[in-house]
Amino acid sequence: MSAPSNRTNASAVLLEANNDACLLLDKLNSDPKVGNSINQYLINSSRALIFTNTVKAGIGLGMQGGSGFMIVRLTGDRWSAPCFITLAAAQAGAIFGVEKTETLMAVKEHTLVREVCEGRSPVLGSDLNVQVWPLTSGTQGGLESMRFIWDQTSVMSISSSQGVIFDYSFKGGAIRPYTSRNAEVYGDLAATKDILLGNINAPQEFVPLYDKLNALASGKDGGVPPPASASA
Repeated sequence: MSAPSNRTNASAVLLEANNDACLLLDKLNSDPKVGNSINQYLINSSRALIFTNTVKAGIGLGMQGGSGFMIVRLTGDRWSAPCFITLAAAQAGAIFGVEKTETLMAVKEHTLVREVCEGRSPVLGSDLNVQVWPLTSGTQGGLESMRFIWDQTSVMSISSSQGVIFDYSFKGGAIRPYTSRNAEVYGDLAATKDILLGNINAPQEFVPLYDKLNALASGKDGGVPPPASASA
């Protein structure tokens, strides 16, 4: 496998992605609308996590695009190296304005990971059931509600947004590997499945994020344990 052409650039890309993800976790956990949703229960029952930055804009026809990365839960407290991804969608409807959004998506089923590894482009809201959390305004968003919704969905999407837009959602967004970014970080021959299945070593630049997630998974960082009947 060829090494990245410029290790300094690769390290900078990884550090920026790690820092953005850590800041997003802190931001979401301090948001009263989100509550304590990113907790031990959610992290331990997730097969993968996706962090994205997207922009949605339009009048009538909405265009949504962005990028981010996916990490897969391996064994114990091990996480995969980040596989960089893109997300793009077009939506028709009453869409007005511009919105910049940072999102954490918790993936419960391995289907999405398998399809990305196989080179397919799973579509959120079509191939996979997506629940945006917290629920619509006026709906109680307690932990029991979150657990109930999580039990019935494939992907839980938790976002922090800036801007004003009507009817934001990820529905119709196709996830694809960000091939050029992955090549920049891991080398031209790095395969998506090798990145996500642990065949490429997790980078040191991501240790702060891994540590933060493992603290949440163990309940040492404000995580809420699952009910006695649920398995971690």
